[in-house]
Amino acid sequence: QKNPQALQKAIQEAMKAQRPQRPPEVPLEERIKNAIKVPINNAPVKGSPNAPVTLVIFSDFQCPFCKRVLPTLGQIEKEYSGKVKMAFRNNPLPFHPNAMPAAKAAMAANEQGKFWQMHDALFANQQDLSEAGILKAAKEAGLDMTKFQKDWKSNKYDAQIQADIDFAKQNGASGTPS
Repeated sequence: QKNPQALQKAIQEAMKAQRPQRPPEVPLEERIKNAIKVPINNAPVKGSPNAPVTLVIFSDFQCPFCKRVLPTLGQIEKEYSGKVKMAFRNNPLPFHPNAMPAAKAAMAANEQGKFWQMHDALFANQQDLSEAGILKAAKEAGLDMTKFQKDWKSNKYDAQIQADIDFAKQNGASGTPS
């Protein structure tokens, strides 16, 4: 009580000591050296082919968090046009029963050069990824429906999708989006 400034200073020092300390900043060179090199493989890519940065997204069409991140990805695409390209790799989670059929549908659309249109249609219709819902999304994406249905029902995308799942798992991406 005799010295309120000293008391206030002691309280501030005690509070400061209890705050968690931020870890030291890791230099960019060190972060780059330790970065995981994520192969694109046959993943659909959008953006400038010459962009110096590639953002590889592991996603699940039935995942609500994947849908929620879309506006942020759109903002990155817009603000860093020419500097960032985006690659999509499938990681359909086992507890999303319609994620694998949706992933196969997106790959079938990719055969027609319309992956990103199908991507957008599937996420827009995420609440209904039943067979009828996926067919509706395919129509919205402007696909040749005869070719789409033949490709979608085949098993020709299974190995690529499984390779995406395995890569995600091996590198600690257990959830989506990653």
